[in-house]
Amino acid sequence: MNNHENIDDYAKWLPILGTKEIEDAHLPQPFVQRLVRIKGIYDYWLQFPTKPMSEIVDFAKQMFDIKQTQAYQDINLVKLLPGDIESSTRSFWR
Repeated sequence: MNNHENIDDYAKWLPILGTKEIEDAHLPQPFVQRLVRIKGIYDYWLQFPTKPMSEIVDFAKQMFDIKQTQAYQDINLVKLLPGDIESSTRSFWR
């Protein structure tokens, strides 16, 4: 797996994070680290869905010791993975 910016790669491996299958796949360490960050940010977002973006960025920076740019990139990926539920629901009801 060379291009780890592919959202399908993250969607494939995220559900089995922390299992032996991940270890057996010998994925690059930066990819696995990003999976861990994405899961952590997603869990935080689910726990506090009304938190403003700035607080989620602060959480990611402190929890994972990353820079602001990386925090925003990870958060954007977190938002893409489950799909835009809010807008799809609005579209459904129209």
